[in-house]
Amino acid sequence: MGINLSNKENRIYNILNRICSNNRCGKNCILKRFVDLNYLSQYNITFDKFDENSAKRALILINNNLVHNITRIEKGFMSASYGRNGFSDREVLLLLYCPFGIRMYVTDNDSEIEVIFQRNMKYVFIDSYLERVYDQNLSFYRIVIRCFLLGNYQS
Repeated sequence: MGINLSNKENRIYNILNRICSNNRCGKNCILKRFVDLNYLSQYNITFDKFDENSAKRALILINNNLVHNITRIEKGFMSASYGRNGFSDREVLLLLYCPFGIRMYVTDNDSEIEVIFQRNMKYVFIDSYLERVYDQNLSFYRIVIRCFLLGNYQS
């Protein structure tokens, strides 16, 4: 792994590895992963989520810079939700199209209805679009990137 872990961290890592590799998604589903703008930092993309023109310019940059149908690998454990989520105010939403059989663990975290994917999950970007979010008394713009999960990459 390349990182020195404490005994406690190593135990947690091994448990997550085991439960993620021993469990699979029982049906085709779409999961949500809310991320902040740091996710797009390699493309030097930022925007003001309260400014429609700023968000539209960011979407154009994303569509010009994201290479679709190129496999990406999430090196660590990746989580997503299939219900409500505490991070829904973030600027970027990854919609993860998850096929039957993907290695993942559905947690007991009822507040987020969370799943954890096995390390080294492969996925591809399909497309992206802009959505306007109305959250209580707040309105903002979010970039939505649709992704298709391909499975675990064994390195």
